[in-house]
Amino acid sequence: MLLGVLLAMLGLGALGTGLTLGFLHVVARDDGYVTSPGQHVSSAGYAVLLGDAEVNTVGMPVDWPSRFIGDVRVRAESLDGGEIFVGVAPAFEARRYLEGVHYHEVGDSPRWSVEHDGGAPAQPPTQQDFWREEAAGPGTQNVELDELTSGRWALVVMSPDAAPGIDARVDIGATLPWLPWAAVAALVIGLVALAGAGALIVAAARGAARDRPVPAPYVSAAPSPRPGPGPGPAAAGGRPRPQDPTPPRRPPGPPER
Repeated sequence: MLLGVLLAMLGLGALGTGLTLGFLHVVARDDGYVTSPGQHVSSAGYAVLLGDAEVNTVGMPVDWPSRFIGDVRVRAESLDGGEIFVGVAPAFEARRYLEGVHYHEVGDSPRWSVEHDGGAPAQPPTQQDFWREEAAGPGTQNVELDELTSGRWALVVMSPDAAPGIDARVDIGATLPWLPWAAVAALVIGLVALAGAGALIVAAARGAARDRPVPAPYVSAAPSPRPGPGPGPAAAGGRPRPQDPTPPRRPPGPPER
């Protein structure tokens, strides 16, 4: 019984995981990408640097990032109606470009932000050649990375002409090619575990009912009736009682006149 309950709990957990992964795959995708919630970034300076992201593929297959993460998309939307620039570069290259520039640095948490004092950059970002991927223009701009390599990477949002003032919304998405297979596997494991748990619980219940002792039938011990007086009852030893030879007396009649 206990094993069946534990197996049922495992099955429910796997089933919930499969449903969640299936929801992400079917409903939460945006143009094929599972996308993070948009993050609002703003600065009165010349750029916003979104914290370093470390990718470590040492000791892993060469194609591990593409098989596990898939393609990565960075999307930046201008909220002030102007043009916007978004670029991904090695972290040390991005920091060297922004050295001495007035910009904001945002960490993993939106509440963590550091303002760096400085002036304007020497050149606009569109004239730099260290960007791994870049995009510039009005409205929404996308940067797509089809292969990730080891290193620390940074995301920079600016105006294409290096003008001050940034107001944008940024999100990051990945295709996650393993997601549908993981959802199906979790659902199958959950259903099989629940079926096995049901079989174990039913078998345990039947075994407990079979091993329960059956109560003995109840017999009422009523007293046997005593034999009444009668002619010729058998005496002890099997002999009949002798009859009384004295004839019965008549009742006295009326007196004579």
